[in-house]
Amino acid sequence: TQEKALVIIGSQSILGAYPDAPQALLDSREADIFPKNNPEKGEILDAIGEDSAFDKNFGYYAQWVDESTATLAKGLKGRLIKVRNENTGGVTGYCLDPIDLVVSKLAAGRPKDHLFVEAFLEHGLGSADEVIEQKVGISKIEIRDSVLYGNNVKIKLRGVNRHDSDPVTGYTISREQAKRDLFLMKQHNINAVRTSHYPNAPWFL
Repeated sequence: TQEKALVIIGSQSILGAYPDAPQALLDSREADIFPKNNPEKGEILDAIGEDSAFDKNFGYYAQWVDESTATLAKGLKGRLIKVRNENTGGVTGYCLDPIDLVVSKLAAGRPKDHLFVEAFLEHGLGSADEVIEQKVGISKIEIRDSVLYGNNVKIKLRGVNRHDSDPVTGYTISREQAKRDLFLMKQHNINAVRTSHYPNAPWFL
Protein backbone atom coordinates (compact mmCIF):
# COMPACT_ATOMS: atom_id res chain seq x y z
CA THR A 1 0.00 0.00 0.00
CA GLN A 2 1.10 3.60 -0.65
CA GLU A 3 -0.63 4.84 2.50
CA LYS A 4 1.82 6.24 5.05
CA ALA A 5 -0.62 6.85 7.91
CA LEU A 6 -2.79 3.99 9.14
CA VAL A 7 -5.30 3.80 11.98
CA ILE A 8 -5.33 0.51 13.88
CA ILE A 9 -8.54 -0.47 15.64
CA GLY A 10 -9.50 -3.66 17.43
CA SER A 11 -7.53 -5.61 20.01
CA GLN A 12 -4.09 -5.09 18.47
CA SER A 13 -4.33 -1.31 18.91
CA ILE A 14 -3.63 -1.88 22.62
CA LEU A 15 0.04 -2.19 21.61
CA GLY A 16 0.20 1.54 20.93
CA ALA A 17 -0.11 2.37 24.61
CA TYR A 18 1.22 -0.93 25.97
CA PRO A 19 3.92 -2.44 23.68
CA ASP A 20 4.34 -5.25 26.21
CA ALA A 21 0.64 -5.85 26.72
CA PRO A 22 -0.29 -9.15 28.40
CA GLN A 23 -1.01 -12.05 26.07
CA ALA A 24 -4.62 -12.19 27.26
CA LEU A 25 -5.22 -8.97 25.31
CA LEU A 26 -3.53 -10.24 22.14
CA ASP A 27 -5.49 -13.38 21.36
CA SER A 28 -6.86 -11.88 18.14
CA ARG A 29 -4.63 -12.61 15.12
CA GLU A 30 -5.95 -9.79 12.97
CA ALA A 31 -5.10 -6.10 13.03
CA ASP A 32 -7.96 -4.03 11.62
CA ILE A 33 -6.63 -0.97 9.83
CA PHE A 34 -7.77 1.86 7.58
CA PRO A 35 -6.04 4.90 6.04
CA LYS A 36 -6.04 7.85 8.42
CA ASN A 37 -6.38 10.49 5.71
CA ASN A 38 -8.55 8.54 3.27
CA PRO A 39 -10.82 6.36 5.44
CA GLU A 40 -13.21 5.73 2.57
CA LYS A 41 -10.44 4.23 0.45
CA GLY A 42 -10.02 0.49 0.83
CA GLU A 43 -7.81 -2.12 -0.80
CA ILE A 44 -6.69 -5.69 -0.23
CA LEU A 45 -3.38 -5.95 1.58
CA ASP A 46 -2.13 -9.17 -0.01
CA ALA A 47 1.42 -8.69 1.28
CA ILE A 48 0.39 -8.72 4.94
CA GLY A 49 -3.09 -10.24 4.73
CA GLU A 50 -4.34 -13.56 6.04
CA ASP A 51 -2.22 -16.57 4.99
CA SER A 52 0.48 -14.27 3.61
CA ALA A 53 4.18 -14.81 4.27
CA PHE A 54 3.92 -12.02 6.84
CA ASP A 55 1.12 -13.90 8.61
CA LYS A 56 3.09 -17.14 8.65
CA ASN A 57 6.22 -15.44 9.98
CA PHE A 58 4.67 -13.25 12.66
CA GLY A 59 1.43 -15.06 13.56
CA TYR A 60 -0.91 -12.18 12.79
CA TYR A 61 -2.18 -10.31 9.73
CA ALA A 62 -3.78 -7.04 8.63
CA GLN A 63 -7.39 -6.69 7.59
CA TRP A 64 -8.49 -3.61 5.65
CA VAL A 65 -11.62 -2.10 7.20
CA ASP A 66 -13.33 1.29 7.42
CA GLU A 67 -14.43 3.58 10.23
CA SER A 68 -17.86 1.94 10.44
CA THR A 69 -16.39 -1.46 11.35
CA ALA A 70 -16.37 -0.60 15.06
CA THR A 71 -18.44 1.72 17.23
CA LEU A 72 -15.90 4.42 17.94
CA ALA A 73 -16.18 7.26 20.45
CA LYS A 74 -16.52 10.83 19.23
CA GLY A 75 -13.31 12.83 19.12
CA LEU A 76 -11.08 9.77 19.19
CA LYS A 77 -8.84 11.07 16.40
CA GLY A 78 -7.55 13.68 18.80
CA ARG A 79 -6.56 10.93 21.22
CA LEU A 80 -4.87 8.49 18.84
CA ILE A 81 -1.47 7.18 19.92
CA LYS A 82 1.24 7.63 17.31
CA VAL A 83 3.59 4.72 16.63
CA ARG A 84 6.57 5.21 14.30
CA ASN A 85 9.96 3.58 14.64
CA GLU A 86 12.55 1.56 12.72
CA ASN A 87 10.15 -1.38 12.55
CA THR A 88 7.27 0.45 10.84
CA GLY A 89 9.00 0.82 7.47
CA GLY A 90 8.27 4.52 7.06
CA VAL A 91 4.59 4.08 7.90
CA THR A 92 3.04 5.81 10.91
CA GLY A 93 0.49 3.83 12.88
CA TYR A 94 -2.20 5.48 14.96
CA CYS A 95 -3.62 3.25 17.68
CA LEU A 96 -6.76 3.83 19.72
CA ASP A 97 -6.41 5.28 23.17
CA PRO A 98 -6.96 2.33 25.57
CA ILE A 99 -10.18 3.83 26.96
CA ASP A 100 -11.55 4.37 23.44
CA LEU A 101 -10.66 0.76 22.69
CA VAL A 102 -12.50 -0.49 25.78
CA VAL A 103 -15.55 1.61 24.88
CA SER A 104 -15.61 0.11 21.38
CA LYS A 105 -15.37 -3.39 22.88
CA LEU A 106 -18.26 -2.76 25.24
CA ALA A 107 -20.32 -1.34 22.38
CA ALA A 108 -19.68 -4.45 20.27
CA GLY A 109 -20.80 -6.61 23.18
CA ARG A 110 -19.57 -9.97 21.89
CA PRO A 111 -18.36 -12.56 24.43
CA LYS A 112 -14.74 -12.09 23.31
CA ASP A 113 -15.08 -8.33 23.74
CA HIS A 114 -16.24 -8.73 27.34
CA LEU A 115 -13.30 -11.07 28.00
CA PHE A 116 -10.95 -8.43 26.59
CA VAL A 117 -12.33 -5.73 28.91
CA GLU A 118 -12.17 -8.13 31.86
CA ALA A 119 -8.50 -8.90 31.15
CA PHE A 120 -7.78 -5.19 30.68
CA LEU A 121 -9.07 -4.47 34.18
CA GLU A 122 -7.55 -7.56 35.80
CA HIS A 123 -4.06 -6.58 34.59
CA GLY A 124 -4.40 -3.14 36.10
CA LEU A 125 -4.42 -1.23 32.81
CA GLY A 126 -7.57 0.61 33.79
CA SER A 127 -9.98 1.00 36.66
CA ALA A 128 -13.75 1.03 37.06
CA ASP A 129 -15.91 2.48 39.80
CA GLU A 130 -18.29 -0.45 39.51
CA VAL A 131 -18.26 -3.69 37.53
CA ILE A 132 -21.30 -5.97 37.45
CA GLU A 133 -20.63 -9.30 35.77
CA GLN A 134 -23.44 -11.46 34.49
CA LYS A 135 -22.61 -14.28 32.08
CA VAL A 136 -25.78 -15.10 30.19
CA GLY A 137 -24.32 -17.69 27.87
CA ILE A 138 -26.60 -17.08 24.87
CA SER A 139 -24.74 -16.00 21.76
CA LYS A 140 -27.09 -17.08 18.97
CA ILE A 141 -30.88 -17.20 18.71
CA GLU A 142 -32.56 -18.33 15.48
CA ILE A 143 -35.60 -20.08 14.03
CA ARG A 144 -34.98 -22.93 11.59
CA ASP A 145 -37.83 -24.91 10.03
CA SER A 146 -40.26 -23.36 12.55
CA VAL A 147 -38.08 -24.54 15.47
CA LEU A 148 -36.49 -22.14 17.97
CA TYR A 149 -32.77 -22.67 18.64
CA GLY A 150 -30.50 -21.11 21.27
CA ASN A 151 -26.77 -21.73 20.69
CA ASN A 152 -27.82 -24.41 18.15
CA VAL A 153 -29.87 -26.26 20.80
CA LYS A 154 -33.61 -26.75 20.34
CA ILE A 155 -35.75 -24.83 22.80
CA LYS A 156 -39.25 -26.04 23.62
CA LEU A 157 -41.54 -23.31 24.88
CA ARG A 158 -44.02 -24.24 27.60
CA GLY A 159 -46.18 -21.16 27.98
CA VAL A 160 -49.40 -19.94 29.53
CA ASN A 161 -51.72 -16.98 29.02
CA ARG A 162 -51.63 -14.32 31.69
CA HIS A 163 -53.61 -11.17 32.58
CA ASP A 164 -52.90 -8.55 35.21
CA SER A 165 -55.71 -9.77 37.43
CA ASP A 166 -56.37 -10.53 41.07
CA PRO A 167 -59.59 -11.72 42.78
CA VAL A 168 -59.30 -8.93 45.35
CA THR A 169 -57.61 -5.99 43.59
CA GLY A 170 -59.04 -6.65 40.14
CA TYR A 171 -56.99 -5.38 37.20
CA THR A 172 -54.59 -3.43 39.43
CA ILE A 173 -51.84 -5.60 40.82
CA SER A 174 -48.61 -4.99 42.69
CA ARG A 175 -45.13 -6.28 41.91
CA GLU A 176 -45.45 -8.76 44.77
CA GLN A 177 -48.61 -10.20 43.21
CA ALA A 178 -46.83 -10.52 39.84
CA LYS A 179 -43.89 -12.26 41.54
CA ARG A 180 -46.27 -14.81 43.06
CA ASP A 181 -47.60 -15.53 39.56
CA LEU A 182 -44.08 -16.06 38.24
CA PHE A 183 -43.03 -18.30 41.13
CA LEU A 184 -46.12 -20.44 40.55
CA MET A 185 -45.27 -20.71 36.84
CA LYS A 186 -41.70 -21.77 37.58
CA GLN A 187 -42.93 -24.44 39.99
CA HIS A 188 -44.84 -25.93 37.05
CA ASN A 189 -41.90 -25.70 34.62
CA ILE A 190 -43.38 -22.80 32.62
CA ASN A 191 -40.73 -20.91 30.62
CA ALA A 192 -42.82 -18.54 28.47
CA VAL A 193 -45.66 -16.08 29.08
CA ARG A 194 -48.26 -14.92 26.56
CA THR A 195 -49.69 -11.60 27.70
CA SER A 196 -53.03 -12.41 26.04
CA HIS A 197 -55.33 -9.69 24.73
CA TYR A 198 -54.50 -6.90 27.16
CA PRO A 199 -51.09 -5.35 27.86
CA ASN A 200 -49.39 -6.20 31.12
CA ALA A 201 -47.86 -3.54 33.34
CA PRO A 202 -44.68 -2.25 31.59
CA TRP A 203 -42.45 -3.27 34.52
CA PHE A 204 -43.65 -6.89 34.16
CA LEU A 205 -42.26 -7.10 30.63
